[in-house]
Amino acid sequence: MIGQRISRKRLDASMLGEDVSDEERGQISDLFRRVSGVAEKVAARRGRPFLLAIRVSDSIGYCRALGIDLHTLLGEDLVDIVTGSGYFKLDPWDHLVTLGLQYDTPVYAGMVAR
Repeated sequence: MIGQRISRKRLDASMLGEDVSDEERGQISDLFRRVSGVAEKVAARRGRPFLLAIRVSDSIGYCRALGIDLHTLLGEDLVDIVTGSGYFKLDPWDHLVTLGLQYDTPVYAGMVAR
């Protein structure tokens, strides 16, 4: 099982100054649509899955503020695995796990060495 990890977690919200717009959020979702399409072509050519995993904040709201609409990504089946991680904990794990269960997408807890 080979996958591609798209990590946008390093973006610090304070660099943005404010939440991203719906248009910018849509652009990021479009990027995932294109990447997912390429992954599907690679999987078809190889004859086995090519999984896409994302590592994001444990907060659905914080992800949204950064431009990552997890409901869209999971709802459109654009990613295969979600890992909640970060330098600080914002929400209980069950928030992200519940979202994963809603869309039948595995969610894992990522650990960060401090």
